[in-house]
Amino acid sequence: MKNKFMDKLQLEQKWKALKPDGPGYKSLRIDGNCIPDLFIGIYNVTTRCLILKLPNHQQVDFQSTEKANLSIEFFRETKWIILKLLDNDFIDLFDDLIISIYGRIYDMADAGIYSSELISTFYKWSEFFNDKTTFRLSEETIRGIFSELIVLKDFIVETDAMVLNDMLGYWKGPYNHHHDFILPQKDLEVKTMEDTALDISVSSEYQLSAESGKGLELIVVRILRDSSGISLRDLLIDIRRLVVGKLADFTIILRGLSAYGLNLRGLEDYDGYRYKPIAIDTYDCIAYEFPKIVHANIPAAINQVSYQIRTTALNKYLLSSKKL
Repeated sequence: MKNKFMDKLQLEQKWKALKPDGPGYKSLRIDGNCIPDLFIGIYNVTTRCLILKLPNHQQVDFQSTEKANLSIEFFRETKWIILKLLDNDFIDLFDDLIISIYGRIYDMADAGIYSSELISTFYKWSEFFNDKTTFRLSEETIRGIFSELIVLKDFIVETDAMVLNDMLGYWKGPYNHHHDFILPQKDLEVKTMEDTALDISVSSEYQLSAESGKGLELIVVRILRDSSGISLRDLLIDIRRLVVGKLADFTIILRGLSAYGLNLRGLEDYDGYRYKPIAIDTYDCIAYEFPKIVHANIPAAINQVSYQIRTTALNKYLLSSKKL
């Protein structure tokens, strides 16, 4: 049985086996399992490419396009579709794109379908090949994103590959929703707490307010600031490995990071912020007498509330505690 999984190490070995020796294209078939004629290539010694060779009779109707640091072109005479990486600072992300395309088309026999899949995947990924600079985020914000990704990673590990894309779509923290994860039956609000701290901060009267007919859980991620801990970039690399390993759509996570004003090239700016995840504590926010201030219970004249909750007073509402 053919295995459609290709990891970063296997792909890197392919690149090492491809030795450019002059101008023009040098290519190597991606592997023997792939039904379409798919190749990695080097153009003019330095430019990495992904090449799809179509059958001679196949027609493809699309316009060659150059995006930020990535291009796609169709050569009608040779029936080549070529994706080129225009900036080698994005080699790592380009490998992710190749693995994603491979996983989608490796077992397809219809050239019309697999060429269309390759083109659509190019456009889906191209928005992340940018080097736009954004304003620097505060450490508090980075901690919050770090905790959301810790929870997301925990879900990825526990979720079957067939439904993983749906689960990744439940992450709403980057998009200004009231809650960080919105699941069909319940919502989740994620808070970060230094392991030595006692309180968590609630920044509005909506964060612990449940939607009608749904459950709401408060997830407290306890972390320790430590120079030997992991950075946000380290955590994302680990998540990428898990997502790609289950052949899920990593662009869902990239889009969330982009909504926070982050891109892959900029993550290294935050490598000085390193944490050791200690535990994930989950509390039932809709339990009777759970201490919270919600919009429905405050006077209309009050339109903004922030407060702190002492977590040691929440023990009777604890649903689970997971050591990390």
